[in-house]
Amino acid sequence: VRSATLTGTLFVFANALVSYAELSVPSSFAAVVIGSMPAWILILGWAFFKGPRPLFRQFLGIAVSLTGIVLLTRAQSGADAG
Repeated sequence: VRSATLTGTLFVFANALVSYAELSVPSSFAAVVIGSMPAWILILGWAFFKGPRPLFRQFLGIAVSLTGIVLLTRAQSGADAG
């Protein structure tokens, strides 16, 4: 029960903070930041908190996700230009 309460609280506050941040930054920028969060957690956790070295599969997963973010961002910028 305690874990569920903490998870629910973090979920509500995180979404509230994102909604508030989108008042001053474009929604696309917020989406890129949120979409790249797993990469930041993996890299910063390994670099600063002396976590275990990420596996090749993890690097591959991050590379695929960041490639998707780049493709979506490029597709959106191309749609805005035309």
